Amino acid sequence: MRVIFISALSAIAVSPARIALHHSCPPLTAQVARYGTASAIAPSGAIEASQATVDQARRLDTTSSTNTTDTTKIQRPARPVIGRPAPQLLVGSWLNTPSGYHATFGDGHIYILDFTAMWCGSCPNTYPIVKDIIKQYASQGVRAIYVANLSGLAEDHESTLDSANELAALPEYFARHQVTEPVAIYMNRKVMFRDYSDDGNSIDLPKLIIIDGHGVVRDVMTGWDADQTRKEMFATIATLLPSPKAHQ
Repeated sequence: MRVIFISALSAIAVSPARIALHHSCPPLTAQVARYGTASAIAPSGAIEASQATVDQARRLDTTSSTNTTDTTKIQRPARPVIGRPAPQLLVGSWLNTPSGYHATFGDGHIYILDFTAMWCGSCPNTYPIVKDIIKQYASQGVRAIYVANLSGLAEDHESTLDSANELAALPEYFARHQVTEPVAIYMNRKVMFRDYSDDGNSIDLPKLIIIDGHGVVRDVMTGWDADQTRKEMFATIATLLPSPKAHQ
């Protein structure tokens, strides 16, 4: 089946299926509905993140004057629309970054956003692709940011975690998957849904977004396919690089 891949640069045919692929996880809202609200069950071992740390970081998930604890006051999603500016990441916590780090789209770098979660079984399949692109093109200004949120769901798909336990588990999860690039953590997933979901209520994972040096969204991919995801990501990066074309 041939489908149309639409970018801000041109419209080109991509084959086979465009990526709302068959290897995607259920939306986060479906997972929360299945497992319920996060419990306060602590995993074995010491808890390194206190609730005070979580509360402080959550306050940094800013939405201007919007009260993000009330869904009726959340503005309609800006949505990552191809050809339009990407919403900035309004997050409360970062991993793998120096103190005070923040990313600003439109700073001349090409950014890959990889939306992921511990409970998403297919999400780690995108990590090697992103790492290969960064390894080859970091010198040409390509950067990657993994984006997670406090969902209350553990990696085993069955257990629930309170915020402090989940925040403590995330560094180990990303270290085990050899993710060394920055990780942005939304403490309030409603903010992430507002800015980066299609309907303001859920995000299908994994989700990959490519942003050019001017801060404009150039590609949005949902799901994962062993061949197609890699091909499309390298093809999009190729159109944005200042000199040699990207190769698989």
